Amino acid sequence: MDKARSAEEPAGRFHLSLIHGWQLTMDGTPIPISGVKNRALLSYLILESRGHYSRDVLAELFWPEGDARKSKASLRQAHFLLKKALADTPCELDATSDQITVVAPAMESDFSIIPVLLEEMASRDAAPRLTFEQAMRDFEGLSPDLDDWLAAVRDQATQTAAAYLKSTYSDTSQDFETRFKKAQMALAFDEYDEDAVRTMMLCQMGMNAPGAALRLYGEFFEKLERELDAEPSMETQDLAVQIKLSNEAPPQVPTAVTTTMPAQVQASPFVSTTIAVLPFECLGPVEIPDYVLIGVLDQITSHLSSFKAPAVISSNSTRRYLGAIPDPMQIGAELGVNYVVSGMVRTGQDRSLVSVQLVETSGARVVWAFSQEIDTAYLFGFDQRLAEHIAGAIVPSVNVSELDATKESKTSELEPYHLILRAKELIFRFNKPSIHEAGGLIERAVEINPFFSPAHTLMAEWYSIAMWQGWSTDPKSDRTRMDDHLRRAISLSPDDGRALALWGHSRHMFDREIAGPLDLFERAVALCPNDSETLIWTVPGTAMNGRAKAAIERGRKAMDLSPLDPFRFRNEHFLSLACYLDGDFDQAADLGLASFRQAPDYGSNLRATIAALVSAGRIDETPELVVQHGGVEPEFSVEKFIPYHGIRDPLERRKFGDRLIEAGLPK
Repeated sequence: MDKARSAEEPAGRFHLSLIHGWQLTMDGTPIPISGVKNRALLSYLILESRGHYSRDVLAELFWPEGDARKSKASLRQAHFLLKKALADTPCELDATSDQITVVAPAMESDFSIIPVLLEEMASRDAAPRLTFEQAMRDFEGLSPDLDDWLAAVRDQATQTAAAYLKSTYSDTSQDFETRFKKAQMALAFDEYDEDAVRTMMLCQMGMNAPGAALRLYGEFFEKLERELDAEPSMETQDLAVQIKLSNEAPPQVPTAVTTTMPAQVQASPFVSTTIAVLPFECLGPVEIPDYVLIGVLDQITSHLSSFKAPAVISSNSTRRYLGAIPDPMQIGAELGVNYVVSGMVRTGQDRSLVSVQLVETSGARVVWAFSQEIDTAYLFGFDQRLAEHIAGAIVPSVNVSELDATKESKTSELEPYHLILRAKELIFRFNKPSIHEAGGLIERAVEINPFFSPAHTLMAEWYSIAMWQGWSTDPKSDRTRMDDHLRRAISLSPDDGRALALWGHSRHMFDREIAGPLDLFERAVALCPNDSETLIWTVPGTAMNGRAKAAIERGRKAMDLSPLDPFRFRNEHFLSLACYLDGDFDQAADLGLASFRQAPDYGSNLRATIAALVSAGRIDETPELVVQHGGVEPEFSVEKFIPYHGIRDPLERRKFGDRLIEAGLPK
């Protein structure tokens, strides 16, 4: 078949089966792919979310045992065989000298339609946990890094399945038998899910089986005691007591959410700005079941709740609006929220349009809007990346709106969330007076609410900027204060990837540690793999400790995730450092110059850019930067600076200093 298809010809639909044995099909017809590594490589390209893939990364991932030249040759051979196998299909592997990209018009995998698969499993009482653990088992042992990736993919699938099952067994409009089965399946994914256990107990009572409910409780009690040396929560124990005390009538089983709501939900005293995500509406010829729309609601709400501010109303309170969404101002009054997220899905047989709006409830003003066309089949699994994108765009949009709304307010009238927003705006200006003013605002935020972890994280970042710019009058004391705020932020929010990454950055740059920071970077990225701030703080330390290519990958992903970041100059500088240490001096210089144009007083970037320009043979471009550096840090000395620089390799560190001296910085 010729790859140049006519506009009217259907493209073909691909499905990658992973759970019940590996198979790639187009419109139900298998496409033979020979070779375990070829199948593994294709699976990785399809499942990963970046869209384009560095040849260096792929070669190291799949052929780590050989030298770089042989690994790249093996990758070229695999790429050739895959292109040959897919030659008569619309699926293409586009390639450049340094990247490989998957282009498929309609590609889905088992892991992108997990809710559909779970419903099928429920109909035949399958054991989903065992099947997920067997997914892609043939690929194990190809490389340690690939094994880690396989484990992460299975774990993500397990989490997605558990979240979906929880949303379904919590739906009290369904019958007892259906909810019991879904809760039972959920226990296969998380054997300590007490919500599932309580649901099963309540359903058994609803089916007039109190003895079975108490047996379930007894088995769960013994399991916790034996394996965790713990007891069920008081809520679960109280339910068991209620069942024991009931003679004939079962305990009251919770019904669907009532149609009346309090006039206003009590807001947090420290994060007064709140958002409510509403169930999406559905229009079009393809009917989307309610459980799918509720799943979309739960996913976006879950992603938003991972941010420390603004506050998000639970999806349990907003699912009542399914099919009957009132005016945003009415919802604002009923739920006490400042913003409403609403959406519409216009379905088609093959493609559907998802439209989302963020609306201010006080005046029904649209703050942000977004639309994207996706495969209709994806709606049944609602691609995790789309939910992350929506949540990731909503938060900064709310921040900008709130900042505009409070610009005329006195500082004494602002609560911590708004103080942090105003402080960030000042920090983005990146000059000494603005940085100084920002520090005062952050200190006030911490004083008002010492339990607001984002304030402690930003305070630590403020100290870091002051010290690296040479604006600190007492670096030793400021370093202690920075660490104190980081420890406080992490203790208040152990899953805060930004704080962990910043702490690792601090320990590397100030203490010259290696193992500790790298471990913190990995933990941070595992917690927040799609947070630009978390990723970017890991870049310098990762690169300076001999892992420049991994740092470049993270740096590029961070910039892709936040293309309009006000701190783009810092992100460009960090990526520039990684490119410099990877030997790509021209790219490092270009990134550094882009950063310089936005933040001419950024001392660290001035030095790195000067070194990159000299290394690239472009010393004639350095005079302006050398003069600027003299004005920013007039007391600077290369000989005093280099011993404390973060580059791990002493020879590379010395070369860096020599290039600064060659350009004209004071020796």
